[in-house]
Amino acid sequence: MKYLEPPKLQLLDRLSEFRGKVDFSNTVLVGIQHVLTSTASLMVKLEQAGLDYERMFLLGKVYSSNPQSAEALKRLGIFVHPSSLKLDSVTLLEDYRVQLGEAAADLIATANERLRSQPKPRRLLVLDSGGTLIGLVNHHRASIDAEIVAVEQTRSGARAIRDLTKPLLPVINVAESRAKLRHESPYIASAIIDKMRVEIQKLPMETYLPNLKTLVVGAGAIGMEVAKQLTNKVAELTIYDPDDERVAVARKNGLLASSLRAGLSRSQLIIGCVGKSWLPKNSERHIRDEAILVSGSSSNVEFLGLRLLDGSDEDGSKLVHRNYPVKVPNGTAWILNAGFPVDFDGSPAPIPLHTIQYTMALMLAGAYQATDGPSTGPGLLGLDERLQDFLIREARSRNII
Repeated sequence: MKYLEPPKLQLLDRLSEFRGKVDFSNTVLVGIQHVLTSTASLMVKLEQAGLDYERMFLLGKVYSSNPQSAEALKRLGIFVHPSSLKLDSVTLLEDYRVQLGEAAADLIATANERLRSQPKPRRLLVLDSGGTLIGLVNHHRASIDAEIVAVEQTRSGARAIRDLTKPLLPVINVAESRAKLRHESPYIASAIIDKMRVEIQKLPMETYLPNLKTLVVGAGAIGMEVAKQLTNKVAELTIYDPDDERVAVARKNGLLASSLRAGLSRSQLIIGCVGKSWLPKNSERHIRDEAILVSGSSSNVEFLGLRLLDGSDEDGSKLVHRNYPVKVPNGTAWILNAGFPVDFDGSPAPIPLHTIQYTMALMLAGAYQATDGPSTGPGLLGLDERLQDFLIREARSRNII
């Protein structure tokens, strides 16, 4: 296996210079992050700030974990959980986050052993993507003898944190920062569309993106951007969201909105950008024969409940990047990337490093702010406006956003 050297990312360097010294002494990091080349670069910056690699414990999501990147992290001395590259089975009948949660609980136990060896006062820094780790740490707060601070990367994670009965730790909300919502979605949407176009050509039927009537489900930041970028690139485009305010915004942007039933019935391409299960019971009867189903969010939640026709229990790290036939009442549909986000293709850098460094810089900003001591808490806290403004300026000057 070829060794990947973590690349130097200018935006992370500039943020580090701007922010100045942060005290990471006696701190242990535990994180659910995409195991990619850019993640290794983020860990390098944290190590340079004083957080030793031996105090970093990471769990990757199988659909976004690259074996070479995992090896690069391990060579640095970082603990990478074995489940980062394993999957019990490829199926849409179980939420992948169940397996992820089991591995996350094991990761926390492993990290907590190292944490106990640190002198007091000590700190646990949680970098999460989806809220799984934060939820578990919150549940087991009494057994963790340390200050705990966290950073959340995704909107689905922010929703999960809001649903906690009693949040016991401060969480820097990178997910819903204006710097992320306004400027990340264009390049994420572009990656979704580019990868989707490639995968459609692999299907055993003659079809092309410009010929497809398309439904985008979910009018959040990513869904709206996917819909905007697909306008005039497909035969017809409609958008569906149960939130009337979001639908009104979509219409102001010139998009055609429809009911879910009408959208499913007429569309040959269905792109889910919700971040949770949204298919009502029995609604699969409205999905057309040879429809193409695509996830533009996280995990495998967009089309939960549908049945893959040739799922396998082989090496999950490979099979998550296959396209599968799905049984629907009208015939057979196709789901890209096993129902996982289509913009992850198993490569070390599915989004160019020049671009994705903006997302990594936002997470680094969140880690700096969390470690420096949130001003209030517990619960979700806004990302420092000064750091946001700095990153936006720097990213624009480098033509990143």
